[in-house]
Amino acid sequence: MEQVIPPQDDTFESFFQSLGLKKSTSIKILSICEAQDIDDISSLLDMQESDLKEVGFTLGVLKKLRPHLTSQFDMNELHNIHTKLTEQREKQTIIIESYGTELQILEEEVKIKMAEAKEMESKYQEKKKQYEAFKILSGKVQSLLDMSSIKFSTKQTMIKNVLAECKSFDESFPLFQFNPKMSNKAFLFSNNQRTLTYNGNGKWYSATCYPLYSFTVRVKKTTASNIMIGFCGKDLDIEKINNFKINGFYLTCYGGTLYSEKSTSSKTYYNKKITDGSLVTATFSPQKKNISFKINGNDCGVAFTIDKLYLLPSVICCDKNDVVELIEN
Repeated sequence: MEQVIPPQDDTFESFFQSLGLKKSTSIKILSICEAQDIDDISSLLDMQESDLKEVGFTLGVLKKLRPHLTSQFDMNELHNIHTKLTEQREKQTIIIESYGTELQILEEEVKIKMAEAKEMESKYQEKKKQYEAFKILSGKVQSLLDMSSIKFSTKQTMIKNVLAECKSFDESFPLFQFNPKMSNKAFLFSNNQRTLTYNGNGKWYSATCYPLYSFTVRVKKTTASNIMIGFCGKDLDIEKINNFKINGFYLTCYGGTLYSEKSTSSKTYYNKKITDGSLVTATFSPQKKNISFKINGNDCGVAFTIDKLYLLPSVICCDKNDVVELIEN
């Protein structure tokens, strides 16, 4: 509804008359205008309807006056404003949803970055261990150089073997791990290659670790303790069964007896079954020329006297699903 604008030179009397107000009503409204210092028609029409009602304008007068008030909105204009507000709200909703999506993406990126940071920390710790291991190897070389009681030719051979031990590691220098390349395919590896599970059935196959003079394994799970732990030569044939008879020196978990390539067969040593949860430490000493074992921390003494300078840690399994875990000393 458009505002009706009265002639600017109209008087209150003529304006009220044009609205169709009775003379008595016009006189009453005129007195209100005088009391409120409303001097002309423009001042009257600029007032809010609520204010006019408050000073005494009746509903009937307000109804006739309403189309002329400046404060009355055109309905079409009101609808247009409402439409614009609705459109603006929809745009804001889209923006909010967009920011929400971006926030979710950023949260996922943060999770990925945190996982990468955790992986980097793990790699750092691994490299730190590698550094410490290289220091140990360096110490071994120095110890050999300091040995005055050993013939030069023997010392030279021992140093070459230690240096070969260094070169046998790949670029990542995987210490304290089983070596899949030097293990039969019947073994499955997990836990950063520190846990092996035997997937064969009824045949004695071999797995090896990267070079260590001393290593500890936990018998994590075994059906009948048909597991052997010890050392083998670097010429081990991983495709052959029963390597405990032809290559290496071993302690069997079944009865705590010894087996070796030197015709040692079921020789009494620990004389007890080694079961789930047990810790077995095998130590090879080139200087003392022997191999010894500890069972759950108890030193069982020398098991084999040997004349070798280079051996690899080895585990042999027979029963499917037996699990052995490599533990850092």
